Amino acid sequence: MTDGQAIVTAASIWHANTFNMRATAEQWKPFTSQQRVITRRPGFIWDARVRMLPGAPAQVHDAYIAGGGLLHGAVLGLVTVVDMARRRWRGAS
Repeated sequence: MTDGQAIVTAASIWHANTFNMRATAEQWKPFTSQQRVITRRPGFIWDARVRMLPGAPAQVHDAYIAGGGLLHGAVLGLVTVVDMARRRWRGAS
C-alpha cells in the first residue's frame, strides 16, 4: 500500500488446488472455487466445486454474513450431504 491509498474493503479470489477430504488420512481431491471477502462488517461467500468421482462433482457453499454462518454441500448440486446454519456466532458484532 502507498500513502493515501484507500483501504481495501473487498476482494474477489479464485482458487484451483486440491482439498483433503479426510481428517485422519490423505484423500486429496481437485477443486475450483471463487470467494468474495469484505472487511467492513467482516464476511465472505465461498462457492466451490470438488471432483469427488468422475462425472460427480460436489458443490459447496460456505458463508459468513452479518454474524451468521452457513455451510451447504451437495453432490451434483442435487443430493445434500451437509447443511448447517448458525444465525449468530458468539463474539460477532
